Amino acid sequence: MEKDHMLRSQERLSQLIKELPEERADYLFRLLHNAPMWLFEDIHILTVDANETFIHEGDPVDHVYILLDGKVRAVDYRIMNIEYHYTHFTPVRMFGTMEALNSIKEFKTTLIAETTCTMLYLPVHSLLKWMKQDCNALHMETQSIIGYLLKTARSDRIFLFTQGMERLIFLMVKEYEMDLDEPLCMMNLSRKEWSHRTGLSIKTVNPVL
Repeated sequence: MEKDHMLRSQERLSQLIKELPEERADYLFRLLHNAPMWLFEDIHILTVDANETFIHEGDPVDHVYILLDGKVRAVDYRIMNIEYHYTHFTPVRMFGTMEALNSIKEFKTTLIAETTCTMLYLPVHSLLKWMKQDCNALHMETQSIIGYLLKTARSDRIFLFTQGMERLIFLMVKEYEMDLDEPLCMMNLSRKEWSHRTGLSIKTVNPVL
């Protein structure tokens, strides 16, 4: 994990955002439109290498992250220490705000960079101070959290009633929908990785693939 320089001016951050695809840049400009100037003194740029774990479940929530580029996967180890990759995140996504806004002191999941990721990184006390002063940012992040929870609840209900091939097909469709900007969706996964992502045993996955 490589931490870059602090963003010491709004103009510097604006330049970084302008280099992003239009949809992401527009979202970030709207998110930061009313942000107080002191906030930019607390923001760092963070580069996370592929397959690097940057948040462990149980870690103290002392910083939050804003994913600008790359893909992140969430992993759960609670059931018999089985590695279950239960969801993926693409930009723009904030990590740690759900815990911070609920006064939860520890992260509730493990997050791993699936690809090399570029993020913004700021102390949690700065986030909370910002959100108290900026109702626009609070509203946008609340919308993002609620949208994620509704989507996750729906996916969980579907997963509950699917097995074997149906569950694998559902996962493939989800992966395709995440890469709609690309002309082709490639999934080069081993049987073990399919098992981790579906919650199915390798024995169940083998005949389906």
